[in-house]
Amino acid sequence: MSKVRPMPQLTLGLMLAAMTSCAPAIAGLNCETSAPPARLAVPLFRLIKVEPALYTSLKALQWSELKGFVQGPSLPAVTLSMNGQIWLASTACLAHQCNTHSLIVLYNPATQAIAARADLGGTKKLGGVRSAQVDLALVCADKIFWPDRQR
Repeated sequence: MSKVRPMPQLTLGLMLAAMTSCAPAIAGLNCETSAPPARLAVPLFRLIKVEPALYTSLKALQWSELKGFVQGPSLPAVTLSMNGQIWLASTACLAHQCNTHSLIVLYNPATQAIAARADLGGTKKLGGVRSAQVDLALVCADKIFWPDRQR
């Protein structure tokens, strides 16, 4: 009988190295990731506790799926620099459905603006700030957090 070995924890440093290595492969996008301040390098369910404006903005979207996303698996936030603007990028997914049901949230701590995109098994929802630059940042974050996803 073979022993079941637990998967090793992915450290923030290794995760950031993997994410940063994905950035140059994104044709036409000028995006880079880096580690945010330690208090913000947390999964989405913790980030909404340390950034109350983010929580308020997410609630304002009034998306029924948000509760499932916030309670599902998530990765620590990263800082995404897009054309001189700094955003925190965070992701979460519905448990056992991460490949098809995920949420990308961009949050600008300086302006308290958010942009969000939910993938709901073939349907997409967009909310928050909308501009060409923010739409590119959402695409960039999606490819960084979910590099193997079929689009």
